[in-house]
Amino acid sequence: MKNQTTVLIVLTVAAVCSLAACGSLEQISNLATSTDEPESSRWRFLYDADGPEGRKKAQEIKEIDQFWTDFKAYKSKITWDSMKKDPNQAVGWVSEHLKPIEPEFEFEMGPAPDNKIELDICRGSAFNRMPMLQTMVARAGDILGWKVDCYRKALDPLNVAGGFEARGHKKLGPFKAIVTEEQGHLISVTIDSPDFNKTVDTKDDVQSAFLLCELVLGEENLDKWTGNFHSKNSGIIEKSNQDVPKAAEIFAKDFTQLKSTILSKLPEKYYYQVPKVEAVSLFKSSKASWDEAHKLNRGRLTFVSSFNDLMGGLDVPGSLHSERYSRHGEKFAYLQMLDEQSQFDDEKRNQIEDTLDKTLREQKLGSLAATGRGVPNSYYFDLCLTDVDKAIPVLRSTCERLGVPQKCWLRFYDYYWRSEWVRMMPKTPALDRPTISW
Repeated sequence: MKNQTTVLIVLTVAAVCSLAACGSLEQISNLATSTDEPESSRWRFLYDADGPEGRKKAQEIKEIDQFWTDFKAYKSKITWDSMKKDPNQAVGWVSEHLKPIEPEFEFEMGPAPDNKIELDICRGSAFNRMPMLQTMVARAGDILGWKVDCYRKALDPLNVAGGFEARGHKKLGPFKAIVTEEQGHLISVTIDSPDFNKTVDTKDDVQSAFLLCELVLGEENLDKWTGNFHSKNSGIIEKSNQDVPKAAEIFAKDFTQLKSTILSKLPEKYYYQVPKVEAVSLFKSSKASWDEAHKLNRGRLTFVSSFNDLMGGLDVPGSLHSERYSRHGEKFAYLQMLDEQSQFDDEKRNQIEDTLDKTLREQKLGSLAATGRGVPNSYYFDLCLTDVDKAIPVLRSTCERLGVPQKCWLRFYDYYWRSEWVRMMPKTPALDRPTISW
């Protein structure tokens, strides 16, 4: 089974890995310091510059800018030939300067087109720090002779066997990848290999399947589109899958085709362009999605929506990536309100729903996608937003005009943004344990 916070296979420090027997691609990588995802504060939507979180962010931005200043001054000493001769030089320098910014970050370096060197700084186990990492990559700017990104790339099928051996410390034998769609527009992957145990889904075999998926599909696909991983040994491998590069090519093609099929079923229009429908369905929130929240005296019980398919993805916040439900870059978020004064009645809730939906649609910033109730007296208004940064001040002014409870936060469904939240009212307190759904 997939576990985004604990299943990770990486290289040892200062390892040089030949990702193809012909030497056409090599990479140098560091090792993550742990596999426990750290608790982290807000970053992407942190607007309180004078508070402790704001001061921390400002300090981290200074450290990021200093890293790139130092890197640009040192980069002339890092060439691909020098890295092959002495990998410790490049690995040591980047490790030393990257660790103070975020010790969970990993990195890889390898040749890129146009005689450039690519530096991929990866989130490691720090999924919550992805907004910070994206900021770091953006602030690198143009560096002559270098390409900087924040995801490990998919390998050429010819290089997969070498990459697997270098990172997994064992040879990759024949395999067949079976891809299927599962709930939430996710793609589950089963790797069938004669090298695997006859017992289905042993830990070592699933880890090997995970690594193979990352090498063939790339880290971004792995994060955003894959669901469960399975391993099996059927004892039957077609001739086309006995050649590892060919098997990897077929795997990548099948995955891309299924992903395209999923995307083809999404609404062609923006959600706010879809006419509002009065006929709605009631969904009960899954118990797994609010168990932890219930311990904090909060938790969601219901969804009411006309978008039946979308509800399957929103049911468990923090597991979703909006790309799986929108062709147009829309983001899914929700307003959470705690009505401690018992001021809500049906008329008030309807007024909030109608006003939010009308205001967002008029400004082409989004629409209301669903609503819901929770415990003890919590209310949820699910939103599909075309531009989150532009929508935030509109949502704030709308909430103030409607006189909603002071305990009102804008929260996000996307996995990378699960630590993020925004105060909607002047006296909205900090949100306790934001990584806990609801």
